[in-house]
Amino acid sequence: MKANRSIDLTVALAGLALGFFAAAGIAPAGAGAVEAVKRSSRVASAGAGETRKEKEAGRSSGEDSHSLSSLETRLRRHAPGPDYSFHMERLGDGELKTLSTALSKMFQAQPEIRTPAFRAIEDAARELYRREGLAGLEWARGLSPEEGQFTMFQQMLGAAVADSPAAAKPWVDIFRKEQGSQWSNPFLEAAIQSASGQGVDAILEVRKVFGEEIRTTPIICGPVPANFDFKRLLDEFGGEYGMHQPVHLWAANDPGAVWDALKGMKAGDGELSTRRFGSLFSGMTQTQGEEAATKWMVSRLDELPGDVREQAVFNLLATHDNRYQVVDTVMAGLPRDADRVMLATQMVTPFAGDAPLKILRNLGPGPMQVEALVGSAKVFSRAANDPANPLSKQVNEFYTKAVEDLDLPPADRQRVLETLRTPQDLFPK
Repeated sequence: MKANRSIDLTVALAGLALGFFAAAGIAPAGAGAVEAVKRSSRVASAGAGETRKEKEAGRSSGEDSHSLSSLETRLRRHAPGPDYSFHMERLGDGELKTLSTALSKMFQAQPEIRTPAFRAIEDAARELYRREGLAGLEWARGLSPEEGQFTMFQQMLGAAVADSPAAAKPWVDIFRKEQGSQWSNPFLEAAIQSASGQGVDAILEVRKVFGEEIRTTPIICGPVPANFDFKRLLDEFGGEYGMHQPVHLWAANDPGAVWDALKGMKAGDGELSTRRFGSLFSGMTQTQGEEAATKWMVSRLDELPGDVREQAVFNLLATHDNRYQVVDTVMAGLPRDADRVMLATQMVTPFAGDAPLKILRNLGPGPMQVEALVGSAKVFSRAANDPANPLSKQVNEFYTKAVEDLDLPPADRQRVLETLRTPQDLFPK
């Protein structure tokens, strides 16, 4: 029976390839490749001793529904992108590994079918890790490039990292060394995504394992439990780069709690003081809209110390996905001219096309317009004066053109351009 099962697997794999082609809506690579598989199956079947009909007669209906030919049917029916994990769970270990290498070869040979093939490879890799744990990584690492060594090793290792970052870390180091990934960690997202669904303790474990690298990715990725402790996460990570997404998500559900957590901070506390009010605002707009969020924020701004208030207004739209589309609404809701100047200072950049000039014109000719442009010039003054910065030329050209387009008086033009030529910080530490 085992010999015939192996033969049936070979034939089914030929059908599986055709199933992928059909699912992707394309013709197979050619009759030669398919015929080669058929020939190999005929050679293997010589003297097998049991006909297919006899074999099928001895197979239960449940076993048949979980055969490789059943997977072919699923691929034909669902086209690219279905979940194949249900089927992978019902294959034997040898079948699963053979299928994985066959899928990897298809993935490499036929760009047109990479989407369904890769989805199936992902599900096969997760199932292999579920069965064999870290020991299965040795098998994946030992595959040849033609058998999909890179893809299988990476996908199984991703499953391992999601399961236990600490246990998988030595394998991550091996993968990165062998694949030349020393400067980036392709497994951080998998680790964070899994940890996000567990809670803050799991996220702290990821930080413990991967150290400073966690600064390069959002601290939350994917859904979080209903009782997720955002306040503790903010206390633990403070102003680190990846905290925008957690605060954004928290604010969409409980802006009052976020405000209470942020308003006691001090100006100059790194990114926490310069970005998190923007995260609060963008999260609120997700559920309440810009006008309501602006009114809510404005009613509370005076609770902040002066320097913190200034930075909060400056960064109100810093992390908003559609900031140039909503800036007019937010500007109209701000209570002071100084607030509008501060927000315009943040919005006026050399890299946003015509939108910054529109913002300046909306402030009207006069002191507000000049103050916003001077403040913006301070922000970019270091880049403007750094010959090694590839953006230096673009920055200088923007401000030179802006003072002309706005037709500023000579004294105001000189003030803007002298500010640009003097490297400085908008908010001195």
